[in-house]
Amino acid sequence: MFSTEKLISYGFESSGGIYTLTRDILDGQLTLTVTHDGTDLTVRAIDPFDGSDYTLHHAEKADGPFVSSVRYEIDRLIYDIKLNCWITEHSPKEQKSLIFEYCHTKYGDSFEYLWDTSPDAAAIRRKDNRKWYGVLMRISSERLGLTPHRELDIINLHVKPEELPTLIEAEGIFPAYHMSKKHWVTVILDGSVDTEKVFSMIDESYSLGGSKKSRHTTKPKGKKEE
Repeated sequence: MFSTEKLISYGFESSGGIYTLTRDILDGQLTLTVTHDGTDLTVRAIDPFDGSDYTLHHAEKADGPFVSSVRYEIDRLIYDIKLNCWITEHSPKEQKSLIFEYCHTKYGDSFEYLWDTSPDAAAIRRKDNRKWYGVLMRISSERLGLTPHRELDIINLHVKPEELPTLIEAEGIFPAYHMSKKHWVTVILDGSVDTEKVFSMIDESYSLGGSKKSRHTTKPKGKKEE
């Protein structure tokens, strides 16, 4: 859900319950008009010289430097608006702290910082068999195919292979970064995934860590958990 106060702070203007933002792109060659009607965002690309709509970026087969740049600028603007104006349950720092607290309180486990070359990366594992059930990292958004660039806190969690295709359709959940994409997913800790949902996924990952099929490694970065 978008915060109307955040939309106004971002630069949107309000009229009759409709919020509108206008931005020039590509050195003024096009003007983007972004509208929020209370439900979703819509975007128009307008030629400022004659007021006509530019629609070529909607055509799947359209290619070339200019249309690619238009698509990129639109995606970047929409992503930035959602990043700054979307109401989330917890901030990234709060969500990460809650995960530390949850694992320690429920399972008596603490994250271990195992890699000197990756000081932000930490693993957490079961006491009975030393198998991992979570790995925290801080990575560039580009590692997940997201633009524009920003640093992200993520957690990799073990999932059932049959549930993975459905899970990665949800916002904030991706095929695992730097781990087996058959058995793990990456969850972005920016509030886009509800904290209670993350807790539930941690519980599932912990349970799967007790399976005979699960394997683990404590080797330095460069080796994947499968």
